[in-house]
Amino acid sequence: MKSKLSGLLRLLVGAVAIVMMAAVACGGDDDEGRAAQDAATSAPAPQLSTPAQTGNETVPNEVEAAARKLLADELEAGEGDLRLDSAEGVQWSDASLGCPQEGRGYAQVITPGYKLVFDLGGTSYAVHTNSDGSHALVCGDGGLGKPALPLDTPAPSADEIVPEEIETAARKLLADELEAGEGDLRLDSAEGVQWSDASLGCPQEGRGYAQVITPGYKLVFDLGGTSYAVHTNSDGSHALVCEDGGLGKPALPLDTPAPSADETVPEEIETAARKLLADELGAGEGDFRLASSEGVQWSDASLGCPQEGRGYAQVITPGYKLVFDLGGTSYAVHTNSDGSHALVCEDGGLGKPALPLDTPAPSADETVPEEIEAAARKLLADELEAEEGDLRLASAEGVQWSDASLGCPQEGMGYAHVITPGYKLVFDLAGTSYAVHTNSDGSHAVVCGDG
Repeated sequence: MKSKLSGLLRLLVGAVAIVMMAAVACGGDDDEGRAAQDAATSAPAPQLSTPAQTGNETVPNEVEAAARKLLADELEAGEGDLRLDSAEGVQWSDASLGCPQEGRGYAQVITPGYKLVFDLGGTSYAVHTNSDGSHALVCGDGGLGKPALPLDTPAPSADEIVPEEIETAARKLLADELEAGEGDLRLDSAEGVQWSDASLGCPQEGRGYAQVITPGYKLVFDLGGTSYAVHTNSDGSHALVCEDGGLGKPALPLDTPAPSADETVPEEIETAARKLLADELGAGEGDFRLASSEGVQWSDASLGCPQEGRGYAQVITPGYKLVFDLGGTSYAVHTNSDGSHALVCEDGGLGKPALPLDTPAPSADETVPEEIEAAARKLLADELEAEEGDLRLASAEGVQWSDASLGCPQEGMGYAHVITPGYKLVFDLAGTSYAVHTNSDGSHAVVCGDG
């Protein structure tokens, strides 16, 4: 009897085990089905050769090391002082890694990577990376507060003596900006400052800055009765001439007389301007006729051609304006006083430059040169971290881009207003289309989020 009961007990245990195994298998099938359905309806997945990170996977040592080093450098802290609080795998929605900066453009590509949160002295800092840690950003992230001053870097006090090397670096920077002698600058005041972020109190529109309290100095110099402020970090390795508070705009440096409107433009200035324009238009230097030239006092270092999102030293800048003619179209070139800095400028009543006469635009139906396709394919493969051979060319056509942006203008950037011949190539990867725009020889190409 005991033997029969023992046998029945073994049969009962076996039956229960079989039922449990069947339930687990069914649940697994349901999970897989739901996962497949989610994948079919989600945004484009990362490239096939790089599986997306999951939230609970281990972050590779090299990624953590790269993130730790970046943050330590930003905070001027020791790498060992940073405590890793959390880390997770993430599919970033584009190449900004979840930290888009105003005025920047990003490839609209799902980008696998990681989010790591470190602690220093009770303050949290987030670092976002791509999949191998080769690209990483300190990101002002969600509920994370602004980083406090690094604990081992005391802020300079307002009344401490500014180190001699800081004053020297600031003096040299300002002398170079004003084209004045360093000895002509008189130091009026200097103080230690805790700048609220890495802009050193001089934020420029369209730029992003690490939100880190940055110790440094503010020095005010005088030249000929005009005050100029220079802002620096704690060791003087980063410094800016800053239009500051009640300080007036710098006047023209006293030892650099402005060119008069009717003086002859030096031959080397005309040569530099002619070469720049010829390079922009893809024309011969000898094809241009100099229509007019004059000396000018530009109101700042933009040379009369400010670009949105750029900052310029507010310094009266002597230079020249030259207007050239090519095939009945006028082009203006603005320079500084020695021609070392020059810009092709869309100027007043001057029309947009036409397509250079000796550079015919590609026709829409012509064959894209093999080297252009190869350059575009390589660029896109690098962007997507995919194999070049996995990209299928869906279409290609010759295009006359309306300017040097190649049809992909980025906010905060300026472009030469020159009709630019080139190509548009559309590739397919796993059912998702990507457009690459190029110039005529493929030396300039951009991955473009394209209509």
